[in-house]
Amino acid sequence: MSALSSFAVLVWNTPSQSWEIWSDGYDTYSAANRDAADLCNSGRHAIVRRSPVVFPAAQVAA
Repeated sequence: MSALSSFAVLVWNTPSQSWEIWSDGYDTYSAANRDAADLCNSGRHAIVRRSPVVFPAAQVAA
């Protein structure tokens, strides 16, 4: 059986107008989503993505 994916929580950084990794290495989507929901409830914009996170080239160059 292949290795399972891990997940990361990303938050929006308003001053730099880019996503940044808040935390990485979650074993399950639901664990990552729980933390993302907590961040959203505290006023942050957060999303869950599979690890490793690949950022768009335009954001990396900025």
